[in-house]
Amino acid sequence: MMRAADHTQAMLDWWAATGVDRVDLAVRRASGAMLWQRDRPIAALPLPWARAENAQHADISARPARGRSWPLVLVDDVAVAHAVACDVDALLVETSPAGGCHVWLRCDRALAEDERMRVQRTWLVRLGGDPGSVSGEHLGRLAGFKN
Repeated sequence: MMRAADHTQAMLDWWAATGVDRVDLAVRRASGAMLWQRDRPIAALPLPWARAENAQHADISARPARGRSWPLVLVDDVAVAHAVACDVDALLVETSPAGGCHVWLRCDRALAEDERMRVQRTWLVRLGGDPGSVSGEHLGRLAGFKN
């Protein structure tokens, strides 16, 4: 069985394999305060700090750094995620005990934020995800952290 830290590393390794080398990390404390680590190299992410915040009931999210083109698109709250992963190159992050997932889809080229938004809309219709999470820059849960 994989440890939580192994899930985190597997996600970051998959992102790196797609060409993502810089990440925005967001910590939303129970009070609602948002703390950001923006445009950080993957190897420099403060994961021990994020784990300590998560132990205090903070939500930990991430995305490829804004302001750059990336070959990834996020579709949020997908119930049929496992079937999708059989057909396309995707990373799944389970976000609820009921089986809801974030699906990170690998694209065949890097897309700017507005292009990612258009692709998200297309996949949203196909997968039935959350229509409120279509922005091209939406955060997703960082694997290995409690929801």
